[in-house]
Amino acid sequence: MLALATIANKPPKYVAGPPDFEQRGDCPKSRQAVIFTFTKCPVHLLPKNQFSNPMSDPHSPIIKVLDLVDRAVWVVTAAAGGARSGLLATWVMQSSLDPATPKLSLSLNSQNFTTQLIGQSGFLGLHLLRADQTDLAWGFGLRSGRETDKFAGVKMTLGVTGAPVLADCLASLECRVLRKVEIGDRLCIWSAAVAGKSSFTKEQPLGEHALLATATSDQQIVLRSRMQQDIARERLAWQAILSESPEMTGG
Repeated sequence: MLALATIANKPPKYVAGPPDFEQRGDCPKSRQAVIFTFTKCPVHLLPKNQFSNPMSDPHSPIIKVLDLVDRAVWVVTAAAGGARSGLLATWVMQSSLDPATPKLSLSLNSQNFTTQLIGQSGFLGLHLLRADQTDLAWGFGLRSGRETDKFAGVKMTLGVTGAPVLADCLASLECRVLRKVEIGDRLCIWSAAVAGKSSFTKEQPLGEHALLATATSDQQIVLRSRMQQDIARERLAWQAILSESPEMTGG
Protein backbone atom coordinates (compact mmCIF):
# COMPACT_ATOMS: atom_id res chain seq x y z
CA MET A 1 0.00 0.00 0.00
CA LEU A 2 1.25 3.49 -0.83
CA ALA A 3 0.29 6.65 0.95
CA LEU A 4 0.76 9.99 -0.75
CA ALA A 5 2.27 12.35 1.79
CA THR A 6 2.03 15.92 0.52
CA ILE A 7 3.44 18.54 2.86
CA ALA A 8 3.19 22.25 2.21
CA ASN A 9 6.25 23.66 0.47
CA LYS A 10 7.62 20.15 -0.05
CA PRO A 11 7.29 17.82 -3.06
CA PRO A 12 4.99 14.78 -2.69
CA LYS A 13 6.51 11.70 -1.07
CA TYR A 14 5.29 8.13 -1.33
CA VAL A 15 5.53 6.28 1.97
CA ALA A 16 5.22 2.51 1.74
CA GLY A 17 4.15 0.23 4.52
CA PRO A 18 1.42 -2.08 5.84
CA PRO A 19 -2.10 -0.66 6.37
CA ASP A 20 -1.45 0.14 10.03
CA PHE A 21 2.08 1.50 9.70
CA GLU A 22 3.08 4.44 11.86
CA GLN A 23 3.68 7.84 10.32
CA ARG A 24 7.20 8.26 8.99
CA GLY A 25 8.97 11.56 8.48
CA ASP A 26 8.32 14.88 10.14
CA CYS A 27 5.12 16.87 9.92
CA PRO A 28 5.90 20.27 11.49
CA LYS A 29 2.93 22.28 12.72
CA SER A 30 4.45 25.38 11.16
CA ARG A 31 3.66 23.92 7.74
CA GLN A 32 0.00 23.50 8.71
CA ALA A 33 -0.09 19.97 7.32
CA VAL A 34 -3.26 18.05 8.00
CA ILE A 35 -3.46 14.29 8.58
CA PHE A 36 -6.42 12.46 7.04
CA THR A 37 -6.67 8.84 8.11
CA PHE A 38 -7.63 6.27 5.47
CA THR A 39 -7.62 2.76 6.90
CA LYS A 40 -4.96 3.90 9.40
CA CYS A 41 -2.81 5.19 6.56
CA PRO A 42 -1.99 8.88 7.16
CA VAL A 43 -2.15 11.25 4.23
CA HIS A 44 -1.07 14.87 4.48
CA LEU A 45 -3.27 17.42 2.76
CA LEU A 46 -2.54 21.04 1.95
CA PRO A 47 -4.64 23.81 3.53
CA LYS A 48 -7.47 25.10 1.40
CA ASN A 49 -5.70 28.31 0.46
CA GLN A 50 -2.86 26.34 -1.15
CA PHE A 51 -4.82 24.42 -3.76
CA SER A 52 -7.72 25.08 -6.09
CA ASN A 53 -10.83 23.01 -6.66
CA PRO A 54 -10.33 21.31 -10.06
CA MET A 55 -14.07 20.68 -10.40
CA SER A 56 -14.65 24.46 -10.51
CA ASP A 57 -12.82 24.59 -13.84
CA PRO A 58 -13.45 21.72 -16.30
CA HIS A 59 -10.53 23.00 -18.38
CA SER A 60 -8.04 23.00 -15.52
CA PRO A 61 -4.70 21.20 -16.02
CA ILE A 62 -5.75 18.62 -13.42
CA ILE A 63 -8.88 17.63 -15.33
CA LYS A 64 -6.95 17.57 -18.60
CA VAL A 65 -4.42 15.17 -17.08
CA LEU A 66 -7.16 12.85 -15.81
CA ASP A 67 -8.89 12.92 -19.20
CA LEU A 68 -5.75 11.48 -20.80
CA VAL A 69 -6.39 8.14 -19.11
CA ASP A 70 -8.54 5.77 -21.14
CA ARG A 71 -9.82 3.43 -18.45
CA ALA A 72 -11.15 -0.02 -19.29
CA VAL A 73 -14.90 -0.49 -19.02
CA TRP A 74 -15.86 -3.20 -16.54
CA VAL A 75 -19.27 -4.80 -16.03
CA VAL A 76 -19.62 -5.42 -12.30
CA THR A 77 -22.24 -7.98 -11.28
CA ALA A 78 -23.69 -9.31 -8.04
CA ALA A 79 -26.59 -11.36 -6.73
CA ALA A 80 -28.20 -11.74 -3.30
CA GLY A 81 -31.58 -12.67 -1.89
CA GLY A 82 -32.96 -13.76 -5.24
CA ALA A 83 -32.05 -10.44 -6.90
CA ARG A 84 -29.31 -9.79 -9.42
CA SER A 85 -27.90 -6.72 -11.08
CA GLY A 86 -24.90 -5.20 -12.80
CA LEU A 87 -23.33 -1.83 -13.49
CA LEU A 88 -20.54 -0.22 -15.49
CA ALA A 89 -17.38 0.84 -13.68
CA THR A 90 -14.08 2.29 -14.79
CA TRP A 91 -12.46 2.79 -11.37
CA VAL A 92 -11.17 -0.78 -11.16
CA MET A 93 -7.52 -1.69 -10.75
CA GLN A 94 -5.17 -4.50 -9.80
CA SER A 95 -3.95 -3.92 -6.26
CA SER A 96 -1.45 -6.68 -5.55
CA LEU A 97 1.73 -8.10 -7.04
CA ASP A 98 1.59 -11.61 -5.60
CA PRO A 99 0.25 -13.97 -8.32
CA ALA A 100 -0.72 -16.45 -5.62
CA THR A 101 -3.23 -13.99 -4.13
CA PRO A 102 -4.36 -11.60 -6.89
CA LYS A 103 -6.41 -8.69 -5.58
CA LEU A 104 -8.37 -5.86 -7.13
CA SER A 105 -9.71 -2.57 -5.84
CA LEU A 106 -12.73 -0.73 -7.13
CA SER A 107 -14.73 2.36 -6.27
CA LEU A 108 -18.50 2.29 -6.69
CA ASN A 109 -21.44 4.57 -5.99
CA SER A 110 -22.71 3.40 -2.61
CA GLN A 111 -26.34 4.02 -3.63
CA ASN A 112 -26.29 1.73 -6.66
CA PHE A 113 -28.38 -1.43 -6.41
CA THR A 114 -25.47 -3.60 -7.55
CA THR A 115 -23.24 -2.11 -4.86
CA GLN A 116 -25.82 -3.01 -2.23
CA LEU A 117 -26.03 -6.58 -3.54
CA ILE A 118 -22.24 -6.85 -3.26
CA GLY A 119 -22.52 -5.75 0.35
CA GLN A 120 -25.15 -8.41 1.04
CA SER A 121 -23.41 -11.29 -0.72
CA GLY A 122 -19.74 -10.47 -0.16
CA PHE A 123 -18.93 -11.45 -3.76
CA LEU A 124 -18.87 -9.81 -7.18
CA GLY A 125 -18.18 -10.53 -10.83
CA LEU A 126 -15.89 -8.39 -12.99
CA HIS A 127 -16.03 -8.49 -16.79
CA LEU A 128 -14.00 -6.90 -19.56
CA LEU A 129 -15.83 -6.47 -22.85
CA ARG A 130 -14.70 -6.65 -26.45
CA ALA A 131 -14.57 -3.48 -28.50
CA ASP A 132 -17.70 -4.54 -30.41
CA GLN A 133 -19.82 -5.00 -27.27
CA THR A 134 -20.86 -1.38 -26.77
CA ASP A 135 -24.57 -2.27 -26.87
CA LEU A 136 -24.06 -4.75 -24.04
CA ALA A 137 -22.19 -2.09 -22.08
CA TRP A 138 -24.93 0.50 -22.46
CA GLY A 139 -27.46 -2.08 -21.26
CA PHE A 140 -25.68 -2.19 -17.91
CA GLY A 141 -24.91 1.50 -17.73
CA LEU A 142 -28.11 3.49 -18.26
CA ARG A 143 -30.75 1.62 -16.26
CA SER A 144 -31.27 0.80 -12.61
CA GLY A 145 -31.32 -2.82 -11.50
CA ARG A 146 -34.13 -1.91 -9.10
CA GLU A 147 -36.44 -1.20 -12.02
CA THR A 148 -35.40 -3.75 -14.64
CA ASP A 149 -33.58 -7.04 -15.06
CA LYS A 150 -30.37 -6.03 -16.85
CA PHE A 151 -29.66 -9.67 -17.64
CA ALA A 152 -32.81 -10.14 -19.72
CA GLY A 153 -31.68 -11.52 -23.07
CA VAL A 154 -28.06 -11.78 -21.88
CA LYS A 155 -26.44 -15.20 -21.67
CA MET A 156 -25.00 -15.75 -18.20
CA THR A 157 -24.35 -18.37 -15.56
CA LEU A 158 -23.87 -18.29 -11.82
CA GLY A 159 -20.20 -18.59 -10.96
CA VAL A 160 -18.57 -20.48 -8.13
CA THR A 161 -19.18 -17.48 -5.86
CA GLY A 162 -22.83 -17.14 -6.83
CA ALA A 163 -22.14 -13.96 -8.75
CA PRO A 164 -23.60 -13.68 -12.27
CA VAL A 165 -20.95 -14.35 -14.94
CA LEU A 166 -21.46 -13.17 -18.51
CA ALA A 167 -21.10 -16.02 -21.00
CA ASP A 168 -19.91 -13.78 -23.82
CA CYS A 169 -17.16 -11.30 -22.91
CA LEU A 170 -13.45 -10.79 -23.35
CA ALA A 171 -12.58 -11.93 -19.83
CA SER A 172 -14.12 -12.27 -16.40
CA LEU A 173 -13.16 -12.61 -12.75
CA GLU A 174 -15.03 -13.60 -9.62
CA CYS A 175 -13.95 -11.89 -6.43
CA ARG A 176 -14.50 -12.16 -2.70
CA VAL A 177 -14.78 -8.92 -0.77
CA LEU A 178 -11.97 -8.49 1.75
CA ARG A 179 -12.47 -4.93 2.97
CA LYS A 180 -14.92 -2.09 2.38
CA VAL A 181 -14.34 1.57 3.14
CA GLU A 182 -17.07 4.17 2.67
CA ILE A 183 -15.72 7.57 1.66
CA GLY A 184 -18.33 10.21 1.02
CA ASP A 185 -20.72 8.85 -1.59
CA ARG A 186 -18.28 6.15 -2.70
CA LEU A 187 -17.68 2.62 -1.48
CA CYS A 188 -14.10 1.47 -1.97
CA ILE A 189 -13.82 -2.31 -2.15
CA TRP A 190 -10.68 -4.40 -1.80
CA SER A 191 -11.28 -7.90 -3.16
CA ALA A 192 -9.50 -11.17 -3.86
CA ALA A 193 -9.94 -12.88 -7.23
CA VAL A 194 -10.95 -16.51 -6.73
CA ALA A 195 -11.89 -17.54 -10.30
CA GLY A 196 -11.47 -16.25 -13.82
CA LYS A 197 -11.74 -16.98 -17.51
CA SER A 198 -10.33 -15.33 -20.62
CA SER A 199 -10.50 -15.63 -24.38
CA PHE A 200 -6.68 -15.53 -24.30
CA THR A 201 -6.47 -13.17 -27.27
CA LYS A 202 -4.37 -10.05 -27.64
CA GLU A 203 -7.50 -7.99 -28.25
CA GLN A 204 -7.70 -4.85 -26.15
CA PRO A 205 -10.80 -4.47 -23.93
CA LEU A 206 -13.45 -1.86 -24.55
CA GLY A 207 -12.28 1.48 -23.20
CA GLU A 208 -14.15 4.44 -21.80
CA HIS A 209 -13.25 6.77 -24.68
CA ALA A 210 -14.48 4.34 -27.33
CA LEU A 211 -17.72 3.67 -25.45
CA LEU A 212 -18.53 7.35 -24.96
CA ALA A 213 -17.87 7.99 -28.64
CA THR A 214 -20.83 5.71 -29.48
CA ALA A 215 -23.30 7.49 -27.17
CA THR A 216 -26.48 8.69 -28.87
CA SER A 217 -27.97 12.11 -28.10
CA ASP A 218 -30.44 10.52 -25.67
CA GLN A 219 -27.69 8.55 -23.96
CA GLN A 220 -25.59 11.69 -23.63
CA ILE A 221 -28.49 13.44 -21.92
CA VAL A 222 -28.88 10.59 -19.43
CA LEU A 223 -25.13 10.45 -18.82
CA ARG A 224 -24.91 14.20 -18.27
CA SER A 225 -27.83 14.13 -15.83
CA ARG A 226 -26.39 11.24 -13.84
CA MET A 227 -22.95 12.85 -13.74
CA GLN A 228 -24.44 16.07 -12.37
CA GLN A 229 -26.31 14.09 -9.72
CA ASP A 230 -23.16 12.19 -8.75
CA ILE A 231 -21.12 15.41 -8.56
CA ALA A 232 -23.79 17.02 -6.37
CA ARG A 233 -23.78 14.05 -3.97
CA GLU A 234 -19.98 13.97 -3.92
CA ARG A 235 -19.78 17.67 -3.09
CA LEU A 236 -22.28 17.27 -0.26
CA ALA A 237 -20.23 14.38 1.12
CA TRP A 238 -17.03 16.41 0.80
CA GLN A 239 -18.61 19.36 2.60
CA ALA A 240 -19.65 16.99 5.41
CA ILE A 241 -16.05 15.80 5.73
CA LEU A 242 -14.81 19.38 5.85
CA SER A 243 -17.38 20.34 8.48
CA GLU A 244 -16.19 17.48 10.67
CA SER A 245 -12.53 18.45 10.16
CA PRO A 246 -12.39 22.27 9.81
CA GLU A 247 -8.61 22.18 10.02
CA MET A 248 -8.58 20.66 6.51
CA THR A 249 -9.84 23.99 5.11
CA GLY A 250 -7.26 26.00 6.95
CA GLY A 251 -9.97 27.29 9.31
